[in-house]
Amino acid sequence: MTRYKYIGIPQVYMTTLAICDLSIGVFTLWRELADTLFYLSDAVYWFCSQTYFPIMGLDVSASITASIVAMTLSVDRYLALKYPMKHSEYWSVRKAKLLAVIVGCLSIIPGTFYPLQFAISSEMMPGSNMYPVPTNLGMDLAFFATRASIVFLFRFAIPFTVTAVTNTLTVSIIRKSDKFRRGLDREARSNTTTPKCLAMTVGIVIAFFVTQIPMAAFYLYAIVFPEYTYALDLFEMLCNTWTKLNSIVNIVIYLTLNKEFRHTLFGIFCRGDNT
Repeated sequence: MTRYKYIGIPQVYMTTLAICDLSIGVFTLWRELADTLFYLSDAVYWFCSQTYFPIMGLDVSASITASIVAMTLSVDRYLALKYPMKHSEYWSVRKAKLLAVIVGCLSIIPGTFYPLQFAISSEMMPGSNMYPVPTNLGMDLAFFATRASIVFLFRFAIPFTVTAVTNTLTVSIIRKSDKFRRGLDREARSNTTTPKCLAMTVGIVIAFFVTQIPMAAFYLYAIVFPEYTYALDLFEMLCNTWTKLNSIVNIVIYLTLNKEFRHTLFGIFCRGDNT
């Protein structure tokens, strides 16, 4: 088991992303259960109605954390490749863990907007469903635009921009490095190393862009045209469902492109094989 005790900086960010993906899955599952089981009794309906939008807020918080951590992973791999000595000197696993915790805590703040904007009646009416109803604050267009702007900025705009720039620079450096390596002899080439997790980082970023762009488009529309309609709310729900694919795809990327993650995971579930 000693080979699984060491954790590097990329593994800190990967673990944080895995926790976010798991949290998103749990929160989504609870909302699906609430939509299905609310009619069982008045007590069940009351509990579901009181927890539905707070859980949705936590879901958004986990998504924001995942976006910022994915961005941080991209920046970290670029710096490790561009400035390997300074990166190892000034950045550490402890600092990476602290940053991940701070990001997670601050991401809770935007999540609190959802229970402030939407509510569900605490009493179940015969033949009714758990349809969301905007609160008085939620009907305020200024609040609606502010919520959309904050989420758009920290979940999409900043992560999209930074990851696009750093990954472009990283790929450029890798191409130059490969060209340089081809000019070396075999012994020198074998002694030349590059930071780990680069392929995995690129895969995570690609999946992030593909699954998050529709939701980013929604928030951009909401900022430009701050109006609440049920059609817009439905479109948000559809985009939100599409973003869940990111959590599913990430685990496939980890297992496919990261050998250490794969060995660690198999080691956890196959302890009997480790001596």
